[in-house]
Amino acid sequence: MFKIIVFVTTFFISSISNLYSNQSIKIDSGDVQSDNKSIIKTDTESFYDEDYFVGLKAYEDGLTDVTKIAFEVFLSKNRQGDEADFARYILYQIYQAEGNLESAKDTLLKIQDSKNYRFNTEKLMSDKMSLLLKTDCNLAKQFLIDDENAGLLLYTKSECVVDKPLTDAVAQRSYDPRELLFFINKIKDNPEYVLVVYDNLSDTEKSEEVLNYYSKYFYINKMKEDFFKLYNEYKTSESLELALNMSWDAGNYKEYITVFDRDIKADYKLSKASYCRMIESSSRIDVKYECDLIEKCLTKENATLVKTVTSCLIKNGDKDKFAIFIDTLDSKNMREVCKYTGNFIEKDLFTTSSAKRFNTCEDKLSIYKHFVDKKDYNLIISLAGKGIDQMDFAFMAYVYAQQGNMAEYESYIKRVEDINLKGYIERLTAK
Repeated sequence: MFKIIVFVTTFFISSISNLYSNQSIKIDSGDVQSDNKSIIKTDTESFYDEDYFVGLKAYEDGLTDVTKIAFEVFLSKNRQGDEADFARYILYQIYQAEGNLESAKDTLLKIQDSKNYRFNTEKLMSDKMSLLLKTDCNLAKQFLIDDENAGLLLYTKSECVVDKPLTDAVAQRSYDPRELLFFINKIKDNPEYVLVVYDNLSDTEKSEEVLNYYSKYFYINKMKEDFFKLYNEYKTSESLELALNMSWDAGNYKEYITVFDRDIKADYKLSKASYCRMIESSSRIDVKYECDLIEKCLTKENATLVKTVTSCLIKNGDKDKFAIFIDTLDSKNMREVCKYTGNFIEKDLFTTSSAKRFNTCEDKLSIYKHFVDKKDYNLIISLAGKGIDQMDFAFMAYVYAQQGNMAEYESYIKRVEDINLKGYIERLTAK
């Protein structure tokens, strides 16, 4: 029976070969490195075997079934050399396309060390890794250990596992940061492996994406020592947020404040929670904090925000910042500030810039009396502004009297119709 099959196959190939002429034909294929040379040569020395010739011609014509039969017969004769290697090069691709992965792998491995100029070596390497990953993970792993160009990304995306020897091999090399990220994520459940790669990162691998990944990894896995070791070398708004979270989670409010004050930068964008926690941490250990933080914590302008910022500014005794703050408020929110008039008087927080905004406060008389006690005429003038009521006229009259300008005094005092208020100013002036 075997002799009959061989005879039929030989007869079939012989018949096919009669259909082809020996003219030279070039192959323009991405799978073959032709280098401007024809794969099929016309000299008889190259075509001493009819099966090989038929296989090449059939391959050119897209007849893969014929190619496979011809090359299999050719190789069954124990052929060696470039022609045999090239036949295997074509065959492994045919097997691979057919889904015959074992045959594809075995055939490819026989030519992996060949230096045949017609091979697309980049494709050969990629196909080798792909086939090993689907047929033998141990061989795929060893291939990557032995050759850094074997295809780290292909291995990472496969179901083959990563062990210590492979991790060590990858760590000692320098890969594209994007490929390395996939690898690190594959081994994320093994902190020991993750640290091995981290400890051996090359300068080119220390991309923003890689370092941000490690910051988050150390934070999530509560690896505080490793986190702050990285944080002290690499700070971003994202890593600062994580550092603050770590201190907050530990209930270490002093550390939270220290990290925040030391590392915050103008261009950093933190979450509202980070600013609110800074306020809370400061309150917990009774230390002052920048009132600007409140506006970053309570971003929506409302009564709560206004009252909280006002309380903070009073506590800190910051006159200039308070003046800037109330200058941004509308009349509705200014009424909230007016509720703290007594506190401002007590701590004497008025400036000529801020005093004018208190003109509509209900307890304006108390403010005027405070300015009179201070003998600060500029504050009285600022508060009176353009004069919107008799109280403003009365105290402007007082100022002019103190300055010896009795003509202006008379001009203002006659506008005051309230007998009690007018009498109060006349008594002040007489002192």
